Amino acid sequence: MNQSIRMNKKDNVTTVIQNISLNQDVEIIDKHGCALIIMNARDHNNMGHKIALQDIPEGELVFKYGFTIGKAIVNLNKGNHVHLHNIESQKGRGDLGKTKQ
Repeated sequence: MNQSIRMNKKDNVTTVIQNISLNQDVEIIDKHGCALIIMNARDHNNMGHKIALQDIPEGELVFKYGFTIGKAIVNLNKGNHVHLHNIESQKGRGDLGKTKQ
């Protein structure tokens, strides 16, 4: 079975550790290798990319390793591929705290 890893219980995404095809079952394991759940992938996903573990509404924060990695720019469904096409990075954004003139 294809696997992905969830590093922190706060995470709402999991990282695939092998290439995943549309509609494949994916076993989510924790950082200790213990199986957590099995879910269905709603998209093709390359190794190292992320899958939503739950529905993430547009505007909600995305967590990986227990930290915010971005904000959903569309509604994400459980099992969707999560990457630059549907989240906006919040890291290194010097413009986020500044007032526009």
